[in-house]
Amino acid sequence: MKKKYWITGISLSALILAGTTISAFASNDGYDLFKEAMKNSHKVKNASVSIEASMKDNGQLIQGMKMTTDYNLIDKLGKGNVIVETPTESMNFNLFYQDNDFMIKNDAQEKYFVVQGSELTEAEQREKFESHHNPELLSLAEKVFDTLTIQTHDDFVITEENGLQTITADLTSEEIPSLIQEGSEYMLKKMLSTHANATMESSKYPFLSGNISVKMPVLVDNFELEHVKVVTNLTADKLIDDQKVYVKFSGTDKDGKKHVLESVMNMDYSNINNTSIQPITVDPSETTTLDKSLFKHGHK
Repeated sequence: MKKKYWITGISLSALILAGTTISAFASNDGYDLFKEAMKNSHKVKNASVSIEASMKDNGQLIQGMKMTTDYNLIDKLGKGNVIVETPTESMNFNLFYQDNDFMIKNDAQEKYFVVQGSELTEAEQREKFESHHNPELLSLAEKVFDTLTIQTHDDFVITEENGLQTITADLTSEEIPSLIQEGSEYMLKKMLSTHANATMESSKYPFLSGNISVKMPVLVDNFELEHVKVVTNLTADKLIDDQKVYVKFSGTDKDGKKHVLESVMNMDYSNINNTSIQPITVDPSETTTLDKSLFKHGHK
């Protein structure tokens, strides 16, 4: 299933960047266990996932998302619900993936909007997947990342209760290596400037019941990654049961105003390898096909 589609409707790249920036920092027992859980969870063929994510600027909501989704990679089926929130809009979408197509239905509309899937054959899709998941390249990338973050190797701490393990990494500004500070500054500044005035218009994206606008502050000076915290609870099988990510960073805009941005993401897994999904039947007269090129460029 093409999981990238599940956040269709609004850019939440800040939240995803936050998660990927701090998802792995070290190489001690805690980090090794964390990597094992990440790899094992990546191999799960079906599960239910619940995600709540938000970003705030000086305490005020910029954008938020609540998502529940079931996926089954073996049956190539998925379904979910996403609520997207900004300071002025809130929209509720039901999402479906089946027959290699992705369907969106806004709760405020009657029609289903269909984004047709890849035109590649299964063999071509498999070859493309394998080229993007080359084990040697992935192993090399892992080793490079471990080397770059060696100063934080002792920051992943394992605790245990009732036989279940929790991995916690809690870093303040002083504990975050300068290399990570500099890399984060580049990536986050780029992300904020790209999405400074992002708008998805209902005239272009008809599954929207109105325009969705997101206004990000553009940080130009005094950038600081102030706090990063990741708490990961594991199942007895060393899979991720739930994960909480908190990232706080700050800087000033071109007018010298200080912005403190806080990104929070909570993710819960359930029904791991025990999720069954029934396909839905939709009358063709109730569907409208969308050009998938719409989703290659997210914003106006």
